[in-house]
Amino acid sequence: MNKPLFFLLFIMIGAQPAVAQTSEIEQIRAQLLVTKDSLQQVDRLNRMATLFYEINIDSTFNLAKLAREISDRHNYQKGKTDAIKNLGISFDVRGNPQLALRYYFKAYEGYQAMGDHANSVQMQMNIGMVYQQTGNDARAIELFNEALMGSAILAKDSMLAPLLYNYLLMYPKHFGKDSTKYYLSKAKEIASRYKDRLVLLAIEQLEANELIEDGRRREGVERLELAIQKAHEQKLYYASMDMMIGAGDQLLPVDTARALSHYREALQIAEKQGYLSYSQEISRKLFDFYAGTDYKQAAYYARLSLTLADQQREQENASGVDYMGYAIQESQLASAQRHLSDQRKLLVIGVIALLMIIIILLLIRKNLLKSRYFNQQLILKNRELNDTLSALEHSHKENTRILRVVAHDLRSPVGAIYSLAGIMLSSSHRRQDDIEILDLIRTSGANALQLVDDLLQVQFKTENIAKELLDISEVLHYCVTILKPRASAKKQELVLHALPLKIPANREQLWRVISNLITNAIKFSPESAHIEIITEKAAGKVYIKVIDNGIGIPENLESGLFELYSPSKREGTAGEKTYGMGLAISKQIVEGHGGRLWFEPNNPRGSIFIVELPL
Repeated sequence: MNKPLFFLLFIMIGAQPAVAQTSEIEQIRAQLLVTKDSLQQVDRLNRMATLFYEINIDSTFNLAKLAREISDRHNYQKGKTDAIKNLGISFDVRGNPQLALRYYFKAYEGYQAMGDHANSVQMQMNIGMVYQQTGNDARAIELFNEALMGSAILAKDSMLAPLLYNYLLMYPKHFGKDSTKYYLSKAKEIASRYKDRLVLLAIEQLEANELIEDGRRREGVERLELAIQKAHEQKLYYASMDMMIGAGDQLLPVDTARALSHYREALQIAEKQGYLSYSQEISRKLFDFYAGTDYKQAAYYARLSLTLADQQREQENASGVDYMGYAIQESQLASAQRHLSDQRKLLVIGVIALLMIIIILLLIRKNLLKSRYFNQQLILKNRELNDTLSALEHSHKENTRILRVVAHDLRSPVGAIYSLAGIMLSSSHRRQDDIEILDLIRTSGANALQLVDDLLQVQFKTENIAKELLDISEVLHYCVTILKPRASAKKQELVLHALPLKIPANREQLWRVISNLITNAIKFSPESAHIEIITEKAAGKVYIKVIDNGIGIPENLESGLFELYSPSKREGTAGEKTYGMGLAISKQIVEGHGGRLWFEPNNPRGSIFIVELPL
């Protein structure tokens, strides 16, 4: 029966020797009466739970449960994890490996989270031993190997001795003879260094078993009996139980008297110490031995076995601890805590969402109020603007009406002056001085008539254009012919390159545009200048270009060039006057025909005016 010895090994804290447990329990009880620090109280409760393992497993459970409750209240992680480990031991000893594994794993996770490598290794060993008891050897060996690897990084190697011992005891065939001797030697060296008497005794038991396995029964039994003697001297009675039973089993075939002596001594100690499970095991062995030889002795040990079984049941029934109930309640509590935690999270999320909604609504309300205010202001501004526009339109119409009336009324007298000056110039008997004066009057009249025509064209409406199919080359030839005398007066040359293209346009208005562009080229070009008029065709468009090498257009005048009453007014190269409306009216006419009018610089001097019209 090796299991209790395993527990005696793995419940040790810091691999301290398990001696004088009763006196240590009394000492801790006395300390608890005066302990005010809650964390110290938890540590002492956990230590008492460990020590009570051999005496009363219910006490181990209750002490661990109390330590855990106090740790939870004070959020003491180490105390809580130690208590969980002791709860695992309680369930293991009570024969519930599944619950034991549950608590061992929880303790392992707790130690891992704290970075407590020594206790993590210990828990791996505990879990491995439970797996071995349930028959899952592959998983048990895997955990023992992980524990061995983990022990390599420990600051102290005290944990390695019980780990090697248990591994060798449970899986002796997993190691070769040389490996077994090496690991036993290493475990013994570590236990000796830390004066771990319990592990040293356990190792002696293993060495004795090795001798017996090698066929050296006598040496092995002697070694085992020596270990039993040392255990009794050190009052390690629980540890000596397996040794005495093992010695009896080995001696029974060869030395019955010595074997029975070991059995009886073990039974006496078990009854005195209250080791009911050992008492039952030994009484059964003695009954089996006497059953065929001594009926009186056999009957005695049969009755003893029945009595011990009754005592075991009474002890179990007398236990005030509901182990399964605690596990179920804890599971329910954990589930309730998770549910409560989820509800709290949802509540927090809900509160945050509600606050965000309130903030958003406040921002929307604020922006809505601002929007209403700005809308009201915008409505007022719109009303003011509409009123202003209405007033401007009315003023513009009135100004236009007056302008047209004035222009119309001026045309008749100015036309009369122009005609009379022409009639008077036709007389052949005029003096040269009179001819010069009359020519000046006639020229001024012509300029005045042009100004009047410009004024009448200011309100030109594109929807009123009457179009016909025109030969663009014919219109250009007519313009060049009419304006040639003016160019000749400045010794300029007009050169026309016209393609025979037909476009829908108003003859008089198109003639006015071309005439205006050629007149400007003449006006702003020096004497003897060369002026070109070119037509081109591309992508369903016709382009009319008037190119001069004149004085060009300065950058500061470019932006207002096509504005009505443009400020970009300059005298011509011969002092010709300009009124600044010709280009604006020309642009309006071209756009009314669905085209464009623009200019480009003619490097290094002069300008190129381009008219684009659809074919």
